[in-house]
Amino acid sequence: MSSQSTLLRRLRGSLTTSRLPQFLSRPQTSSGISRRFPTIPLHTPDSYEPRDVYDFHSLTRVPLPRFLNPRLILPCIAHCVTVVHLKGSDPSAPSYTYSIQASDVRPLEITLPNKLEDEMRSQGSLQLVRPWHSKFPGSSAELDAVTEEQLLSTLERPFNALLLSQLPHDEHRRIASSIRITAQPIDRASILKSKIRIFNIV
Repeated sequence: MSSQSTLLRRLRGSLTTSRLPQFLSRPQTSSGISRRFPTIPLHTPDSYEPRDVYDFHSLTRVPLPRFLNPRLILPCIAHCVTVVHLKGSDPSAPSYTYSIQASDVRPLEITLPNKLEDEMRSQGSLQLVRPWHSKFPGSSAELDAVTEEQLLSTLERPFNALLLSQLPHDEHRRIASSIRITAQPIDRASILKSKIRIFNIV
């Protein structure tokens, strides 16, 4: 086995068993992903594009998360932010509280250490995402009635979300938050029509 294949296998193992759960569970107090995880250079071409979209009938084709040079390639259930409203602020902290609405999830509040720029608040520029986990039901086998019920039961629970802002060239940047962002799907129908997208996070 080549050294490159060995490196990729180790990377996949570390993402699915250790680093990714830590990345999702800790409060978002830094905007730089590279501060949390060292970059592991890979000189292999992308096997998929950021525009790739997966529904709940193609879960076995969803790729694993990985690092590619300075980018984190992360499959996520995407919820486009449609409404952003500043509820209050404390510049001395600093702290800015926003109420937001996003597709297929219940309205929620977030607290950020930095004020959102006006262009970020325009519709379509922000994404609230749920990183896809390779251990979710349906990731390794085709959905049947039992697996679909297990998947829906898992996905209808509240989850730790990431807030991303869109950049040029199909890239996104994670927006740091003062406290953990917790979101919840509206209902099972909203879960079934959700899509999994690939995000290049820098």
